[in-house]
Amino acid sequence: RSTLFPYTTLFRSASLMTSNSIKRKIRNTIEFYRTTEGVDMFADNKDSNLIFVRPGTVRTEQIKQSIDLKRCPSVEKALSAKDSSEDKKKATPVTREDRAYVANQLCDKFFDVRAFGQVLGTVGGLTGAVQIEHAISVNELYINDRTITTCQVANKSEAESKDRSMGRQSGVEYALFPIVIHVNSIVAAQNGFTRKDYDNLITLLKEIWDVTNSSVRNLQYEKMFIFEHENMRGNMPMKDIREAIKIKQNVDRPKSFADFDVSIDQNLVSKFTGVKVIEY
Repeated sequence: RSTLFPYTTLFRSASLMTSNSIKRKIRNTIEFYRTTEGVDMFADNKDSNLIFVRPGTVRTEQIKQSIDLKRCPSVEKALSAKDSSEDKKKATPVTREDRAYVANQLCDKFFDVRAFGQVLGTVGGLTGAVQIEHAISVNELYINDRTITTCQVANKSEAESKDRSMGRQSGVEYALFPIVIHVNSIVAAQNGFTRKDYDNLITLLKEIWDVTNSSVRNLQYEKMFIFEHENMRGNMPMKDIREAIKIKQNVDRPKSFADFDVSIDQNLVSKFTGVKVIEY
């Protein structure tokens, strides 16, 4: 049982939501959907939508369990060698063919590998089809700091000396975080990132915030613009896409999404052929 005591605003600043934080939310949501009965999003193809980067897992062991080691003995030696051992220094370098084999096998099995890429240490690595930028808040943040108490103490010694524990929680009053995501069609073809993967990603981007919310982090999806290009290399430069997205803050201290105007400069988009803007 906890009791919250609102405190004063401490400071104002812009804030950053890292790309790793967003990827973690996507990974957690996929794991949740895959292991929940009655959710059909990945029901037909669970074996190709595993998550490689999970808490408590060991990268080398993940790779060993995902490939046929008999197919590439040099990979087994590279994975088994310790970082400081002489064996690793003397180990036969992993060939380009074996590196490609490992990358292909991992892409076939793991959604996050073909989407986000993965560092594989001595056996290579690959670039992901989906690149997510850090999200910086549009508005300055008002941080509310709170004192919390709980009647449950941490251990027996605390139970003899006090009847409650004290702590603090901090929360953002309101912030708008635009997230920029690139899907590279050329890399997608190399990694086996399919149209269905793409469609699943769009669905996940709408739902991950609800699935991963907590009492001190209440995030929600508001709007999405998708720029689809006919040319795999892109029909509209990224600098113009950024300029075409207009975000206007209408009040000094926003309390909701309604305090912003978010739109697309259609006149700018119309200067480029082969670009379709989809709004969700």
